Amino acid sequence: MGESLEDPVPALRSLADWAEAVAALPAAGPLPLRTALVPSERHAHALRAALVASGRARALGGTRLVGPATLAREVLAEAGQVFTPGEEALRPARLRALFDEKGLRLEHFPGDLLREAPGWPEAFAAAIADLEAAGLEPDRLPSTTPHWRDLALLWRRLDAAAGRSLTAARTSLEAAALLEAGARPATGPVLAAVTGRETLAQARFLRALPGVALAAVAARPQRARHLERIEALFGPAARRALAAPAPPPAAASERDLLAAFLFAPPESLGDPARPRSRGPDGTVSIEEHAGVESEVEAAAAWVAREVLERRTPPERVAVLVPAADPLLAMLASRLARLPWP
Repeated sequence: MGESLEDPVPALRSLADWAEAVAALPAAGPLPLRTALVPSERHAHALRAALVASGRARALGGTRLVGPATLAREVLAEAGQVFTPGEEALRPARLRALFDEKGLRLEHFPGDLLREAPGWPEAFAAAIADLEAAGLEPDRLPSTTPHWRDLALLWRRLDAAAGRSLTAARTSLEAAALLEAGARPATGPVLAAVTGRETLAQARFLRALPGVALAAVAARPQRARHLERIEALFGPAARRALAAPAPPPAAASERDLLAAFLFAPPESLGDPARPRSRGPDGTVSIEEHAGVESEVEAAAAWVAREVLERRTPPERVAVLVPAADPLLAMLASRLARLPWP
C-alpha cells in the first residue's frame, strides 16, 4: 500500500519547494529509480530547469517525471490488461446511438426529447463522467426514482458498448485496485504533488502507489472548503500542511512581496509585522493604459525587452490576461509580429 494518511506531508509553496522535494527522493545504488508525478510536460520542464538552476542537476539522473494518467495506464499494462484509453471522447456518440434505438425504454426521460433536442448526449456523458470520477458504478446509484434508474440503465449500456475502452477515471480505479491487491510497478520512490482538485478516483490511485510521498501544492487564496476537500482526499496531514502559515519571503524584493501577498487574506495583509516594500527595485512595474490596444502594445513591448534584449528564456516568460476572448488572439497576433531572430 502507499503512504499512510497520517505521514507528514510537506507544503509546496513555490517551484523551488517542488524541486527540493524531488531532489529529496531517496536514491539507492548506482542506477537509482525515482518517479515524480507532474500534471503536464510544462510542469516537468519547469522542474528540470529548477533542479538545474538550484545546483541539483544530479537528481535528474534516474528520476522520471510522468503524469498520473500515464502511470495508471502503465500499471494496467504491466498487469497484462488489454485496454484502449480515451473512452470519454466516444461516450456522446455512443449515447446518440442509444437514444436512436427503437427498443430503448426509459422511465422518466422522453425518447423524442433525447433524440431531437441538442445537448442531451453531452449532458448525460458529463454526468456519468462525474459520477465515475467519484468512484461510483451503475449498480451503486440509488434506485429510488426513475431519474436514477434511467441513468443507471444508460451507464450500463455504455459500459457494455465500450468493452475495454476505458475512461481516465476507470483507468485510475482499475489501477488502484491492482495496487491495493499487491501489484508493484517499477517506479521506485514516488513523489505525488497533490492540489486538492483531484477526483476521488485519482486520489485513490495516488494513495495506493507503493512508496508514495505526498506533497500538497499550496493554493491562494486559501479557502476553508478547499482545506476540507484536501483532507477528505488525502487526510488530515495534507490539510495541516496547507493550513500552516506560510513563511515570509526569503528575499524582500518587490517581486517576492507581490508573489507572497497577492492573494493573502486581509488579516495577513494588515499584520504590522509583515515584510513591506522598501521602494521600487525594478522587479515590478505598474502601468495604466487608455484601452485594450495600448495594453496589448505594452505587453508585446515588455516581452520584446525580456526575450530579445535581456535574453530571458521564453519558457520563463508569461503574459496573463483577464479574459481569453478576444485578448489572447490579439496578443498572440501582436507577438507574432515581433522581430524574432
